[in-house]
Amino acid sequence: MLFTRILQQSAGQQKNVNTASTNIKSAPKYVHNVPTKTNVVVTIVVNSLFAFGLYFLYRDYSITQQKNNAAGTVKIIDQPSNKVSNKDISEIQNPSTFSQVLHSLTYRDLSALSVTMGFLGFITETARQSFGKKSMIYRTSLFSLILFPTSSYLLYQSKFDKLKDQALL
Repeated sequence: MLFTRILQQSAGQQKNVNTASTNIKSAPKYVHNVPTKTNVVVTIVVNSLFAFGLYFLYRDYSITQQKNNAAGTVKIIDQPSNKVSNKDISEIQNPSTFSQVLHSLTYRDLSALSVTMGFLGFITETARQSFGKKSMIYRTSLFSLILFPTSSYLLYQSKFDKLKDQALL
C-alpha cells in the first residue's frame, strides 16, 4: 500500500516535469499493439526470413558434418564449400553473370543474406510504427532495405570474379 502511494506520487510529480523528448519533433509515438494487416504481413515475412536463415545455416552445418565424417579428418580449405548448386559454369543454360553468381552462392551466404534482410525489414517496420511513414528514420531504413539486394549482388559478383580469376570455381 505504501509502495503504491509512492509510485502514484512520483508519477504525479513526473507529469509536471518538462522532458527533452517533448521538444523533439520526431519523438516516437506510443505504439499500440494493434494487429493490422500490414503488421501481420511484415511480421510473417520477417520471421520467414529468419527461419530461412536458420535453415540454410543448419543445412551448411549438416553437409559439413557429413563431409567430415566421410573423410575421417577435418580439412580446412580456402575454397567455398556447400554450394547450393552443384552445376559447373558450362552446365548453366544461359550463362549470364547473374545466374553464375547465383550458382556460386553457398548456404552460408544465403543464411547471411536472409537474416540481414529480415533484420532490415524488422528495423524498417519498427521505424514505421514508432515514427510514422513521413519520418526521415523510416525513409532511410526503407532505402537501405531496398538497396540491400543490389549492394549484396554487387558484393557477391566481385567475389565471384575474384574466385573465377583464381580458378577456384
